[in-house]
Amino acid sequence: MATRPQLRLHEEVLLIALNDERGTLPMTGMPGFALAGAILAELLSQGRIEVEPTRKKLVRVKSAQMLGDQLLDESLLRIREAKRPAPLLSWVTRLTGTRRMHHRIAERLVIRAILRAEERRILRIFRTDAYPTVDSRPEREIRERLSEAVFRDNPRLDERTRLLLAVCVPSHLLGVVFSRKELKPRRKHLKALTAGDPIAQAIEKAVEQAYAVHVAMMG
Repeated sequence: MATRPQLRLHEEVLLIALNDERGTLPMTGMPGFALAGAILAELLSQGRIEVEPTRKKLVRVKSAQMLGDQLLDESLLRIREAKRPAPLLSWVTRLTGTRRMHHRIAERLVIRAILRAEERRILRIFRTDAYPTVDSRPEREIRERLSEAVFRDNPRLDERTRLLLAVCVPSHLLGVVFSRKELKPRRKHLKALTAGDPIAQAIEKAVEQAYAVHVAMMG
């Protein structure tokens, strides 16, 4: 039996965020920040960009070789063509505003028969696209990895799971998978999971700061 291609980090984030039956994003948490953080984390882990080890955490292109993923390649091009280097925090905010980001990710998952596309009407006037789950196996595997990481005291984490946590925890997206009651006693444990991984820590802090700025502006 053929092995399914590995999902990108932003695809994993979207599967977590989408309601399986309705195919819509949650009202709580900020999946846009998690998706943007996941795109940057993927570019970092694939060696396409690097973050300067300075206070500003400026992002620079390390390799301009395309990855064959439209959003990743588009984001890499934006970073390469920027007039001046910008901090990681700035790029989280910029990429969060990418046009139709979650729809474009979902469309790739529709092609792979993991989701299906549905057109819906809100108040019989406004058209919206929804993406219910067709194949639950990929998301189930992601949730199992997260569960082991969150609730086992000394989990064996691979890099991708650590990066997934680095974007889901600060964006409060982990609350879609587990209840607040379950997560509350694990807060210190969650913080420790990214310790010692400079990429995960940089992404986590940038997403956390971007989320905090957004909340402050909304409040």
